[in-house]
Amino acid sequence: ALVLQVLRPGPLEMFLDLGSGTGRAVVAWALLVPGGIAAGVEIREALHETACEVAAGLDPTVQQRVSLRLGDMFHCDGWGDADVLFVNSTGFEAPLMSAVAKKLQEETKATARVITLSQPFEEGSMPGWTLVHQSPYRMTWGNDQRFTIAEGR
Repeated sequence: ALVLQVLRPGPLEMFLDLGSGTGRAVVAWALLVPGGIAAGVEIREALHETACEVAAGLDPTVQQRVSLRLGDMFHCDGWGDADVLFVNSTGFEAPLMSAVAKKLQEETKATARVITLSQPFEEGSMPGWTLVHQSPYRMTWGNDQRFTIAEGR
């Protein structure tokens, strides 16, 4: 709900979850954004398979707007098409966050928005992007996570 209130997505916007796990965020976007395209890429096969099982249980009209891929987020298409990119960066170390920031700079459209959980991008790694929202966010494992949204260049 917070994401929708802050982002105010349009009905046809595309969401890309980089590290989509069991697909919760992808499915939520598809259910909550009428006509919105929801995609996710996950490197761990077991999590990807669970996400596919969940998506298979959705209404067919929602299923057609969901795309789940097994693979490395750095080797998937969609970064440049996405209006909103989601990075649950809880387990990301600094080099991985830097690599994500670099790819966002190089491949996303100027109007893209990025959501991170747990940690923001390092100061100066996203020139031209603006931090528009930051707040605590409750996760299943604790309360000290950080939710941020940055708008594109």
